[in-house]
Amino acid sequence: TEWIPWLVEGFTPQVNGGCNDLIISGHATVTSTLACVVTSVVGKPLFTAALWMFVAMDYMVEVYEGFHYSVDMWLGAVMVNFIWRVLAPLEENQSSAVVTTRKFYPLQEATLSDVIRYLLPASGTYLQVVEIIPRGLGNYTILFYVAVVVFQLAKFGFQQYTQHILFCLLYMALGVYL
Repeated sequence: TEWIPWLVEGFTPQVNGGCNDLIISGHATVTSTLACVVTSVVGKPLFTAALWMFVAMDYMVEVYEGFHYSVDMWLGAVMVNFIWRVLAPLEENQSSAVVTTRKFYPLQEATLSDVIRYLLPASGTYLQVVEIIPRGLGNYTILFYVAVVVFQLAKFGFQQYTQHILFCLLYMALGVYL
């Protein structure tokens, strides 16, 4: 029963000024995720190498200043990259079929249900970032969005609406943690 306080400490939201990442750095996971997103979209080897060198330098500064242990940063980067590589086939399988069939609709063709559907995740993100939803619930709001993304991927595959929710999730995570 002595491990319960340790576990509770790890799950207690400590946004904006606290750190509850006990072994894997939240800072490293966020910056690694951003680097993975950017390099997968850009797809240029020289840019990819430069970006990852910048990320590594950021990690070295964090360790040098005493904000993190080196193992925290390393595990955060490694874990994100492993997860990114495991999930990469989902995007590759979907993107090759989607690129040939993607049709862009003018804004005038959007229905009221389309507007509401896209407005809901963006509104929830905005409410969390400007702290109308209490700051202490930030981790739980992020977990809710992750669950919605997993549901969307399982039921419909990688589609534009799933990408919209992922962008909202990214914006929320940056707004809550930075």
